[in-house]
Amino acid sequence: MKDLEEIMKILNRGKELFQQLLFILEREGDFEVNYAKNELAKNIRVLEDVFNNKVDVAEAQEVLDQIKKSFKSMYPPRGGLSEFFVWREDYEERLNANKHLDKIQSELREIFAD
Repeated sequence: MKDLEEIMKILNRGKELFQQLLFILEREGDFEVNYAKNELAKNIRVLEDVFNNKVDVAEAQEVLDQIKKSFKSMYPPRGGLSEFFVWREDYEERLNANKHLDKIQSELREIFAD
């Protein structure tokens, strides 16, 4: 089992990445990513509560497990964030925007995938 400091570090990085991903989805997404936007916003609120209140290692681990489950729910086999990408007419702009998106999603998968 991880110690409290390690869990809090994971949760903090997750919150930062969730905020970046939510920003992209709010700017670029349509109705098909509404579920993911709601989950991200909910998870950010949960994480803010964790950082604003003193929690023990068991509570932090419970939040981490809850966040992992929520994160996985945003990537169903079809739809959701599984098929989301940023569209730009200009190929280079599209490539750069999606590289940034892929980097965020890859790091989130590393953090929250079992």
